[in-house]
Amino acid sequence: ANPDGRARLSATDDQLLVTGQVWTIEPGVYIEGFGGVSIEDAIVVTDGRPEVLTHFPKQLLEL
Repeated sequence: ANPDGRARLSATDDQLLVTGQVWTIEPGVYIEGFGGVSIEDAIVVTDGRPEVLTHFPKQLLEL
């Protein structure tokens, strides 16, 4: 949902965040030969604090 097509941001990036942009935060952990998990949160840039659009619990469930 980034209008200029850039795929990443970092702490040293000079990318300007603009009101109305939607970004996803997608941390993941992967273990070779076992599997992995990735959690995604959608965030919209506002004129104040960012608004989290994803409302899903993040508790670890052991199966």
